[in-house]
Amino acid sequence: MAAILQRAASFLPALAGVSADEPSARVGLRPYAVGGLPIIGPVEGCPGLFVAAGHEGSGLCLGPATAELVLRHALGPGVVGAADLDAAAFAALLPAQRVATT
Repeated sequence: MAAILQRAASFLPALAGVSADEPSARVGLRPYAVGGLPIIGPVEGCPGLFVAAGHEGSGLCLGPATAELVLRHALGPGVVGAADLDAAAFAALLPAQRVATT
C-alpha cells in the first residue's frame, strides 16, 4: 500500500500526506475477457470511443502499455513516448476482433 500511495502521489500531489495506515485496502471485481486477452482499442461505429478492459489481475501491470496503445489508436503513430509501439501488432486485442472470437 505504501509503495502504491507513494507512486500515486507523484501524479496526484494531494495524496502525499496520506499514510499507508489510514486507507483500508479494498479489492473489487477484476473483470476478464474470454480467452485471457484484454480488449483494447477503438469501438467500430462509435467514433472517439475506446475500450481498455478485461485485464483481470494484470491491469496494474499492463496499465502503462494499455495507455500507450489507446494513445496510439487515438492520436496515430506520432505519439510521443510510443515510438517503438506498433498498434497493428496488437490487432488481436481490438474490440471488433475480440468480440468476433468469443
